[in-house]
Amino acid sequence: MPKQPIEVTPPALRVIVFSVQGTSPLMTNAFGPMAFAKVRDGMAMGEVEKKRQERDPKPPRDFDALFRDSCHISTEGWCGVPAPGVRNALIDAYCSLTGKKKPAKQGIFVLPDGYSTNGGMPLLRIIGPDPIRDERSVSQNGGMDIRVRPLWMPGWRMVIRVQFDESQFKPENIANMMHRVGTVLGIGAARPNSVKSAGLGFGLFEIVGDEGSASAPTRKKRAA
Repeated sequence: MPKQPIEVTPPALRVIVFSVQGTSPLMTNAFGPMAFAKVRDGMAMGEVEKKRQERDPKPPRDFDALFRDSCHISTEGWCGVPAPGVRNALIDAYCSLTGKKKPAKQGIFVLPDGYSTNGGMPLLRIIGPDPIRDERSVSQNGGMDIRVRPLWMPGWRMVIRVQFDESQFKPENIANMMHRVGTVLGIGAARPNSVKSAGLGFGLFEIVGDEGSASAPTRKKRAA
């Protein structure tokens, strides 16, 4: 049998820029340094010492510090939303219609505006007034707790740059997926497509500007 050559074509990368505006509140919930240190200290001390400390009176909470700890802060000082969360929402939009996830995982990416000071998380910048401090009761281990998180009221804005492989997706496919994310899935905490609940309807948005393709297709280098 003659050998058949295997041909692998490079991706045809292209970028679409979406300007979006929030139609519902947006809430983020970063796992900040304080939360990380608390979990790490509990693991380091072991179960016996941890249970002993839990029986002791708890120290007062610094709600201002907890609020700052739950914000995704970039190295440039602005607040943002994790870019991987928006990408995951686009993948969910594709998977819910086709039942397939791999093409979207390999062909759709969200380009960040910057990176967080905590772990280098890729972030999209939230444009608008500073967030308000939201104090909300939550159910935890059969009891009630109060969580402090940043909340942006409707009207917040973002610019989302989606890079995709044009050999797999058409620009209108990406636009329709983004529309689904904004109207039925949502982003951030308490979104309708939340993993553990039906959410609170937060993180929804409308597309107010579609700048179309921000770069020509390329097969040699990554689109900027």
